[in-house]
Amino acid sequence: MGDRTEREELPGTTVLGCSPDPASRVRSWFGERWAVWAPALLLLRALLPAWRFFDDIEEAQVLMYRIEETSGKLGPWKRCLRRPPRTLGSLFTNAEGNLFLACGSVVEQLVEQLAEHMVEQLAAEGAEVCRTRTWDLRSCSSYKLTRRMVQDRIRNSHTGPPPRYQFKVEVRPLGSSEKPYDVLVSPLYEPS
Repeated sequence: MGDRTEREELPGTTVLGCSPDPASRVRSWFGERWAVWAPALLLLRALLPAWRFFDDIEEAQVLMYRIEETSGKLGPWKRCLRRPPRTLGSLFTNAEGNLFLACGSVVEQLVEQLAEHMVEQLAAEGAEVCRTRTWDLRSCSSYKLTRRMVQDRIRNSHTGPPPRYQFKVEVRPLGSSEKPYDVLVSPLYEPS
């Protein structure tokens, strides 16, 4: 009753109606040409990629640090990793850009390790125990590398005696109205 098929309205014209088989509609619309062009179109589709190599970025991890000022107070938070400017030479050798990406990967790995540990702890011990127990991150290699990056940044940008410092990893949701939040705040470290 609801299914309609092709019908002749006027001599020499065909009206496409609703058919239970969508492929038959396409075949009837394209006629015999479809059988000839279908393999070529499939080959063309295989040769032209979708150009979607990466997932969409939903949030960015930002490494921030602050140093103790001469007054004894902690200063404002500053970005630790800065994207180097692109130059013509960076097309061929991009050491600064590669270092920036490697440091960003270390920060992402630290956040992932922290999240994995929290999930494991929640599953094993429950939410109450998880909130009260701390995990010694200082033994984690990505934490050590992150701390070393902050120390190098302070050493390269600060003149005078090395100050005490603190760092944090902030997550900034992209494309939404959510505010950034901290996933890790280090204790105050003495210069080394």
